[in-house]
Order: sequence, then structure tokens, then C-alpha cells
Amino acid sequence: MFQDAKKLERQGMWNEASNLYSKILGFSPKDSHSHLALARLEARRENKNPDICRDESTRAQQVFRTGTIECPDSVHLWQAWAMYEDSKGHVDVARELFEEALKLDPRNPYVCHAFGLYYKKLGEIQKAMDLFGNALESDSTAALVCSLGEIFVGQDRLEDARLLYYDHLPKLRSEKDRIEVYLAAAWLEERYFNDTERAMTQLSAALQLSPDNSLANVAMARLEGRINQRTGSHNVATAKRLADACKDIEKRLQRPSDLSDGRVFNALAQIEVRARKFDKAREVLRRGMNIYPLDHNVSIAISEMMSCVSCSAAKNRIVCFARGCSCSCCRQRAKSRSE
Repeated sequence: MFQDAKKLERQGMWNEASNLYSKILGFSPKDSHSHLALARLEARRENKNPDICRDESTRAQQVFRTGTIECPDSVHLWQAWAMYEDSKGHVDVARELFEEALKLDPRNPYVCHAFGLYYKKLGEIQKAMDLFGNALESDSTAALVCSLGEIFVGQDRLEDARLLYYDHLPKLRSEKDRIEVYLAAAWLEERYFNDTERAMTQLSAALQLSPDNSLANVAMARLEGRINQRTGSHNVATAKRLADACKDIEKRLQRPSDLSDGRVFNALAQIEVRARKFDKAREVLRRGMNIYPLDHNVSIAISEMMSCVSCSAAKNRIVCFARGCSCSCCRQRAKSRSE
């Protein structure tokens, strides 16, 4: 039943999903996963329709409260409730809830990261650093490493940030986490140490780990473009790298992917649009849609690009369809999205 409820939620049938979660909890009131899923769903519904949460106690709060009563040892329920209250601006309530979560698991990486970001937002940097550091003593995650590294960079402790990244890279358990830290290390090397060679090494390691990763491919293409900028051929170098990456992805996958990772195709198409090669850009995006049919950003990009190309004003500008150009149709579209 839980998976059925999740499926309904993914399909946007939120009322039906909420009813099914409630039905599950009627049978199993100690099911912390269902309490958490229902509370998060109710929070999403509130964000979508603020009018439903004008009472003193929102539906999400009621579910969180019931969940923590029935499942007082669920650290994830306490953490999620704390993040919910923080999002509503209830700072003191959020702190109390984070502290309850820490009592259950003082070095939980997810709680420490969320609580650390809470303190960082309030300007209490040392408390944030203590939370990140304590959690890293027992478990390495990209979120903790990158958040602490960002603080080090902000304090001009560049060597500390570098050592942090390189020390924890071997300890990270997931491919996704290692790639995230490789990207952070590459950015640090290029931006603050002006060492493009070491930056290239980090990105190469990320691509060796996951050749199809769009973030790493785009980062490598842009780095190569900046390296070649002195010769005036930076756009050519970037476009070549992205084009090669797109071909490699198509060759390896050969069939539609269930991932939403078409950034490489989007980035290449943007370069083609800036060069006013609209037909090439459209073809790149269509190839991206064939490989990543679930990536809505690719489908949105091609529809917006075609709209811009049909606009006579846009034809005389350098169009960046992902952000919207300055023509009247793009301004109107951006206004509609913000309303």
C-alpha cells in the first residue's frame, strides 16, 4: 500500500495519496515512514495552496506531532519537522526540534547537516562548523564536506578546504557524493589557487567514475573553454567537448534513460543558439529528449527556443533560451511563470 501511495503522489493525485497514507496509519500507527511521507505531502500541499494552512495548526504540523508521539525514536521525523518549522520562520521551535533529533543520534549526518545550515543562516558559523565536524568524524557525506568547505573558503582558509576535500574523497560511499566533492575541489583549485591542471585532474577523476555525468561533463567543457580563452577559441573548445560528451552518452545508453540528466545537451544547445545556429540547437535538444525523455528541462528548452526563433525580435539577438532572452515573448513568458 505504501508504494501505491507513493505512486499516486508522483502522479500528482495528492488527495488520493493522502487518504491512502492515512489508511495505512489506521492499520499501523507506529509506521514512521508513512507518518513522514504524509507530513511531507501535506507540507507540499500547503506550499502549493497557502489558503489551506490559515489555521493555528496546519495539517502537516498535526501529522508531525502525531508521528513523533507514536514514533518518538524516529530521528528522521524530528528532523523533517524541524526543517518544516524553519521554512515557516518558526526559528525557536525549529531549534527545539533539531535538538530532540540530536538527542536520539548526536552524529547523524542528515540532522547535523540540516541543523548546521540552520545555524549558518542565523550567522552562528562556529555552531554550524561544530555540527558539520562532529558528524564527519563518524560518517562522510558530500553535503557535510561541501558545506564545511564552503565555510572554510569564506574564511579564506583555502588550504583547510583543500585538505578537507582530499581527505574525505576516499571515505565517501556513493558515486554521486564523490562526484559532488570532485566538482567542489576542481572549482577550488581553479578559482582560488589558479591551478587549472589540478582542476582538470579532479574533473577527469569524476568523469572516469561516471562518464555520463552531466554536471562533470559540463564543468570539464567549460574549464577547457576557459583554458582556451586566450586563443579566442574558448567557445569552440567548449562546444567540442560537449558535442563529444553527447555522442558518448548516446553511444553508451543507446536507449531512453529513466534519469533526468540532460544538462549536457542543454549546454551544447545554448552554445549553438548563441552562435545563432538554431537548427543545430534544435537537433541537439531533440537528441537529448530521445535519451532523457523524463528530463522536463530539455523539453521546456526546445519549446522555448522554438518560440524565440519564431519571434522576429529574438532573431536579431543572442538568445539564451534557458534563461529567456529580452524579446517581448520571453519577457511575457517569464512574467507568467513568476505569477
